[in-house]
Amino acid sequence: MELSKFCPRCGRETEELYGGEKKLCPNCYPDKNDLLEIPEVVEIDVCSTCGRMRKKGEWIEEYTLEEQLGIKFQDFAEEDVQMELQYWEEDNKMFVRVHAFKDEMKGEYDTELRVKKHQCENCSRFHGGFYKVKMQLRGEQNGR
Repeated sequence: MELSKFCPRCGRETEELYGGEKKLCPNCYPDKNDLLEIPEVVEIDVCSTCGRMRKKGEWIEEYTLEEQLGIKFQDFAEEDVQMELQYWEEDNKMFVRVHAFKDEMKGEYDTELRVKKHQCENCSRFHGGFYKVKMQLRGEQNGR
């Protein structure tokens, strides 16, 4: 006799149950547990001149919003959870919807995206007229 597993919340038979003490089916688990921890507001620092993105104090060469979102949302990635991102603008605000997938489970998370404009060091120096050069002077000693 083979015993089947069923979800204690919805009563549906399932191949696998997920979770710690209270195990649930793939449909009920995301309702009670988050697959990802996504904050309500995500901020991205972008150079207003060249468009590069600042990540952990360094200016990296990611210029398109899609690339920048991919890099930023890697910070929220969990092991074995795949993400797909959608973004849109509404009432002069940007939003991102994260579709998360793990095995048979799915979850959706919406967050507000705030793009903060700064100026990277290179652009600041260039537009401020600051130039830094290493100059080496070589010549012969005693007129030789």
